Amino acid sequence: YAADGFPVYVASGADAPEGSWELRSGTRESGPGGEYDGTFREDWQYVAGSGDLDQCNGRFGITPEFPEGIYHYYLTEDYPYIPRCVWGTPDSSFRQRRAGGPGGPRFRRRTPPRRY
Repeated sequence: YAADGFPVYVASGADAPEGSWELRSGTRESGPGGEYDGTFREDWQYVAGSGDLDQCNGRFGITPEFPEGIYHYYLTEDYPYIPRCVWGTPDSSFRQRRAGGPGGPRFRRRTPPRRY
């Protein structure tokens, strides 16, 4: 399970969902320079609708444990490999206390997308 409580599955086999991240083309404008080759996170771009998964490597759908459907994430063989963000609210146990001050980092609340 991810920090927000949604399940995580391994994408494998012929029916594995496709990610929506694509390698940029051309040459990097800053940083180490050179061609976009997948070495750096910035070499990739999310292209909505190009695959089955959203920018967090997840989707809403039926799973063996949730026959009515649930938002869930995937570990994939291609970038981004692991979810790079979460749709839900992380559990409070994932918050780290800042030195010298009360509270921890702020988390944005988002409602998971629903696809039918």
